[in-house]
Amino acid sequence: MSEEDKFNGINQFTGFAVKKSISAKQLSDISDLSSPAASLGLKSHYQQKLRYGTVISIKLNGNAITIANLHLKSGCFYPKQLSNNKKKACRTLNLQRKIVQQWVDNQQTKQVPFIVVGDFNHRIHQPPSINNSFISSSANKPLKWLSQNIKGSCLTKVTKNNRVYYRQYKQLIDHGFSSVHFILNSAQQIQFAKHQVEQYQLSDHCPLLFNLTLADT
Repeated sequence: MSEEDKFNGINQFTGFAVKKSISAKQLSDISDLSSPAASLGLKSHYQQKLRYGTVISIKLNGNAITIANLHLKSGCFYPKQLSNNKKKACRTLNLQRKIVQQWVDNQQTKQVPFIVVGDFNHRIHQPPSINNSFISSSANKPLKWLSQNIKGSCLTKVTKNNRVYYRQYKQLIDHGFSSVHFILNSAQQIQFAKHQVEQYQLSDHCPLLFNLTLADT
């Protein structure tokens, strides 16, 4: 990561934990996500410094698979907000969408198996298509929305003004997509039990678990 993209305080990074038995190598980050306006040749009317997308390549049974992990701009949670493009956060997220789309298009042109996962900070409601949703898909460049049928129910704990509150998030902002090279066997959200949330300081995101098989294509 470039020094100029680091925060003075706490830095949060995207990344992966990979089993030792799996061969993995780091590929170039999607660093354009940090300053999307500048990377797209547009004038930025406000300062922005956001997280990179982390990309690795793993080998399974001799097949190379590219995986990207994203953490996109927060503050634009609904499709209507994104479509209106009025909020600063939505303008930034829309620019990041273009960069993610370019990355996906590039992988599809290469015809390599790929997976995109992460915190999209957006409630995606429609299935991928040419005219809507977060990442477009078409007959020529199909895309699988791995998290489409996951029912969210994530219990979290919030401490504010020395008081503890509990909140249930029922819509996903974490998502997963893949190329057509994969068969989705199962997809679920790993939900925290009430006693776990009460006892521990857990993440305010419940993990998603995907079970995939690399198809014969």
